[in-house]
Amino acid sequence: MRERLASDINIATSFLPPQARQKLRKSTPIWINKSQQFGPRCAPVTGRGMCFHPESEWLIENGMSAQKCHGIELYDSSHYLDHCELWGPGGNMLHEFCHAYHATCTPQGYENPDIIKAYKDAMEENLYDCVGVHGPQGPKCKAYACTDPMEYFAELSTAFLGTKDGEEREYNKWYPFNRDQIRSHDPGAYEMLTKTWSLLDQKSL
Repeated sequence: MRERLASDINIATSFLPPQARQKLRKSTPIWINKSQQFGPRCAPVTGRGMCFHPESEWLIENGMSAQKCHGIELYDSSHYLDHCELWGPGGNMLHEFCHAYHATCTPQGYENPDIIKAYKDAMEENLYDCVGVHGPQGPKCKAYACTDPMEYFAELSTAFLGTKDGEEREYNKWYPFNRDQIRSHDPGAYEMLTKTWSLLDQKSL
């Protein structure tokens, strides 16, 4: 388990642009649990999967440490091992790093207007109402990217960063699976991602 997680973290961070990688490695702790419960003591919730914690208030309200704010948490390590193969190597972890970048590195964080506009445009065009997916939800269903602008950005960023132009392999769990598919299916997202993921490196020039 430890070796697999270390490998996935290294692969995921290798896909990040240099300045984003440097910043997130310093500012994004990763919390790993065999199991984790949160919420009211009378009716605790057993966590599944992974998440990024954008704010301390939710953590405190749900009986968790505020130190986890701006960190990635893996709630159930066995669940991770059972599902991580639905992405390319490191893809599940990369998705969470994309949330961290969105929240802490983009102008206005989760209120970033470029990301919100791309999301709203895609929803108005019904681009993700029925797409391919690797896993029990498939072969086609409404995309996880439809959830909100945050999941839209993380989903598409995973496909955008995990593959290069002209690379046909399917890296993300959900369609679009790679960068070229984003460019053809959702050109507005491709333009937004190209701009958003170059912000820190442009500032360093």
